[in-house]
Amino acid sequence: MRRPLPSVAAAVLVLAALPTRSWSQAPARPMAVVASGGAAIPSGAFGDDHTVGVHGAVSLLIRLAGEGVRLRPELGVGRFGLKDGVGTVVPLAMSPAALAMSRTAGARVVPGDGSDAVGASTLLSLLANLELPLARGAYLVGGVGATRINTLAASRDRDVNQTALAYNGGAGVRFRVGRVEAFVEARLHALSLDEERVAFSGVRTIPLAIGVVF
Repeated sequence: MRRPLPSVAAAVLVLAALPTRSWSQAPARPMAVVASGGAAIPSGAFGDDHTVGVHGAVSLLIRLAGEGVRLRPELGVGRFGLKDGVGTVVPLAMSPAALAMSRTAGARVVPGDGSDAVGASTLLSLLANLELPLARGAYLVGGVGATRINTLAASRDRDVNQTALAYNGGAGVRFRVGRVEAFVEARLHALSLDEERVAFSGVRTIPLAIGVVF
C-alpha cells in the first residue's frame, strides 16, 4: 500500500527539473480558490480494513504579509471501501491476553469473518493549513482541524460515527500548464479515535492529489 510514494517523489523531482519559467509559487492576487482530487491510500490499522479510496478538496489560498507563509483553510472529503468488514471491539479486560498481563482498560479488535464486507468509510475534514513556499514552485503544507468519520457496514453494530482532532502535513509543487495554474501534492492525514468505541484506531491516510488554482 506504500509503494506509490516513491513514484510521487520521483514525479516531483522530474517536475523540478523543468525550466524555471514554467513554475509559479502562487497567484499574485491576495486570494485564490484551490480545487484538487485524486487517490487516497489508507495506512496503518485503517489500511488493514479499507481499500484505496478517492478524495477531493476545496480550499482558499490567502496571501499573508509579503511573500512568506500563506493561509490555506480547506474542506475535504474522502471515501474508502471496506475489505472484509470492520472487526468487533472486545474490551481488553475480557481477553485472555489482558488477563495474563493484568490489564483492565482499552480494547482490542477481533477481525471480521468477511460476512459484512459491504460498506465504506467517509472522512469529512475541515482543516486550517499553512503553506510555506520553497524554491522552484515547491512548497510545504500542513495544519490541524477536525475530521468526521462515518463507517457504514452491513452489520449496523459495527458502524462508526465520530469526530476527532486531525492533523496533516506534506509537500507539493506548483507549475503552469499554458494559462492554467496547476499542482501535484502528497500529504499524510491522521486522526485519533476512541479505541473503545471503534473497531480501528490511529486512522491514517495518504492523499495524492492533482489540482488547479483559480
